Amino acid sequence: MSKVFVVDCSIAMAWLFHDEATPKTAASLNRLATETALVPGWWFIEITNVLAIAEQKLGVGLLG
Repeated sequence: MSKVFVVDCSIAMAWLFHDEATPKTAASLNRLATETALVPGWWFIEITNVLAIAEQKLGVGLLG
């Protein structure tokens, strides 16, 4: 079994929104090559909320 780590919404969104990226978020993305990521049960709700707000603020071009 591979190593496991937890990814929260802020880490995942830093992968999408590059202006939020840090060396730590980049390292966590690289870990996916060899480790398994787990997310909290409410992760999908948080992600949906962040994307909906970003779409409102930044326009439809973000998701489409």
